[in-house]
Amino acid sequence: MIVHLGGFLKKGLLFGGFLLVIGSSFASEEATMLKVNRYLRSDVVAFWHRYYQASEGYENRWDGAINLDNFSVTAPPAEFTKDVQRRVNFYRALVGLRADISFEEKEVFSEEEDLWMAPAGTTKSEAARAAALVFDIQKYGGSDERPGFELTHALDPMWEGFTAAAWNAAFYSNLAGRLWGPGAIDAYMNEPGTTTDNLFNRYVGHRRWMLFTASAHMATGDIPTIVDGNGSLKRPGANVLYIIGDFSDREEKFVAWPNDGFCPAPILSDLWSLSYPGADFSQAMVTMTGPNGPVILKVVAQSMGVPHNSQGGSGEGSAGGGDEKIYGDATITWVPSGLTDDFSKDVTYEVTVDNIQGGGPSSHSYTVTIIDPNVLLDLELVGVKSPPVSGANYYFGPVRGADQVEFEVSQRGELIGVEGAELNPQIIDGTNIGYDLMAAHEWKSDNGIKDEFFEGTRSFRLAFAAQNNVPEYFELDHNYATTNESKMEYQYRRGIMTNTTHMDVEFSTDGGVSWMKSNSRVSGINQDFDDFFSMEVVQLPVSDSLRIRFFHSYESDGLTGFNFVGQGPQFPIGIFIDGIIFKKTEIATASLSAIVNAADQQVGFSKEGLGVNLEMGETYNLRVRPIIAGFSFAWSPVKEIEVRGSSPLTNFDHWAELTYPAAGAFDDDFDQDGLSDGEEYALGTSPIHADDGVASFSLAQEGESLCLAVPAGSMAPGISYSAEWSTDMVNWSSAGVVINDTGGQLKALAPAGGLPNGYIRWVITAE
Repeated sequence: MIVHLGGFLKKGLLFGGFLLVIGSSFASEEATMLKVNRYLRSDVVAFWHRYYQASEGYENRWDGAINLDNFSVTAPPAEFTKDVQRRVNFYRALVGLRADISFEEKEVFSEEEDLWMAPAGTTKSEAARAAALVFDIQKYGGSDERPGFELTHALDPMWEGFTAAAWNAAFYSNLAGRLWGPGAIDAYMNEPGTTTDNLFNRYVGHRRWMLFTASAHMATGDIPTIVDGNGSLKRPGANVLYIIGDFSDREEKFVAWPNDGFCPAPILSDLWSLSYPGADFSQAMVTMTGPNGPVILKVVAQSMGVPHNSQGGSGEGSAGGGDEKIYGDATITWVPSGLTDDFSKDVTYEVTVDNIQGGGPSSHSYTVTIIDPNVLLDLELVGVKSPPVSGANYYFGPVRGADQVEFEVSQRGELIGVEGAELNPQIIDGTNIGYDLMAAHEWKSDNGIKDEFFEGTRSFRLAFAAQNNVPEYFELDHNYATTNESKMEYQYRRGIMTNTTHMDVEFSTDGGVSWMKSNSRVSGINQDFDDFFSMEVVQLPVSDSLRIRFFHSYESDGLTGFNFVGQGPQFPIGIFIDGIIFKKTEIATASLSAIVNAADQQVGFSKEGLGVNLEMGETYNLRVRPIIAGFSFAWSPVKEIEVRGSSPLTNFDHWAELTYPAAGAFDDDFDQDGLSDGEEYALGTSPIHADDGVASFSLAQEGESLCLAVPAGSMAPGISYSAEWSTDMVNWSSAGVVINDTGGQLKALAPAGGLPNGYIRWVITAE
């Protein structure tokens, strides 16, 4: 990250860890002009899934060609560039800045005193790719023969692949090593330290250029992480984000990170910052209050920014003293301590920065609420406990930001049998390619005893697939109904595992959105192994829909000290699991599901909606979950119902119980649209959608009559229909009014059509 203003250089580098990100193979959401109400939780959750998650899986969308012989790299597909652009604009929108950063092709920025001048017409993206290639073609490995990866803003012309364009991009860009694509954008915002200096990036220069109030154009150059057939790292990947030049007008506003409003926990940073154009934070003080009172913090940087009268790249104004920590807007940075890492419930912090100088606001206070973006809200189905065999509707309410809602119907049955690796068990395989989860495992020990790592003919095996510590798991593909007496038993046998490798039984009560560890953990025994299978008994939590998985992970820093199957088939690497038995546990069977539009606000439990007959006397379990951009949130609590023969209710009461269960009494107005629920019943409009009320009426002249039509195609039973007309809206009459239901609408016709002023209204009464 670098800017050249008034003759001063402002530099910063960023190194990250080796990351593996798994996501979809395509993205389609917009990448610019993004907007979000960061003070509305549901908007932030929807924004996260619609735009942040749309750029996950970027690894599958880069298919550029790298040629090390002629030192060239081709441009990636436009969709990959959109991934990076979208991630940049996501962060800018979340802090309240213009999220319209363009990535269109533009010529590089340069100044007369630059040491190297890129050829005329060289674009920023071309230069960025050239610089990324120079960084990544270095010999890599960390030994004397293969020196470690190096980044620099001042490229040496002796480096392989050096060009003037590469020099230009290295000079005017954010730089990241061992990171690329949207992953590098995350790191620029996070500003991680190094193994020797946790506060190496305390001036948050990368973040400040990402969130510079005058930024309008950027470009990206990326080299992906490259691994060999065994999963070992060959090339660490690199990103060059061109951030200087083509600026717009500054925005006069505070920019906080983490952002004020609701902030998704996965992108939370240890370094907190507040910026303002032209501010002087040298004497500023920061205070924070959290759920447990005042938060202890340490201010670690109070740095100047690009001069307030400069647009950030024109060379106008003075950078002030040549301080090499001047990036973007003036910023104060601090590190709070003792913050929670449990965001199963929202956590709110109040922040105040006082004694700000520089001519702008002298104080700024704001609130940061950290949320789990995979938690939307608690839905609950509203409806009758004993529907008739003809079915009923169930209301779940408005879900802001959701596209769809999944409705599931199941029944419970007795759980019989043992879950093992034989005969195609019902599981979700969460292991990586590299070994067989279910196989006949055997090994012969040094003492000549043949140890078979299975019961029957096969067992489940959890192990690391390659030389990385990516967790492995398998999930039992059932929903379990449990009580406080429910238990699970399983057999396990440890092969070669270090004592920092663990296998946990984990539970989910929200359909697999979040997981919690049980008290059942089996750890390795430091290269030793078990002679026999052992039984473990696990107490199951009480749930009406429990998910269970076996999760194999490594919990020590670094990538040393663990075993992986590539070390050789003769070794029993990992842990072997078999003979899974449940006690006093039921299982959900015969599951049916349907997808409905979230705007419908309710679902139908009927033969027409599900395609099956409902059986009188049978018990069913109903639940729903919202879907945003393909992501399914937690299930609602199960609603247990028992089907009966028919409903004893009639007329409005029947409609309110079975068709619109959210409706109240006849005179209530559930959707607050000015029509009572009884009038909605009579006139064929919806009591749960305000825009489906009076707006559904149509007023016209038919012959000599004034006609007021409503959606109801016929008269509802139990209702007395009439209408009144007036010429002054003071005196009303029902004389000559005719009610009919022709043409698929219910119409009131009044003899006021030929009058200069004519008004008409419905008069609805319950009989």
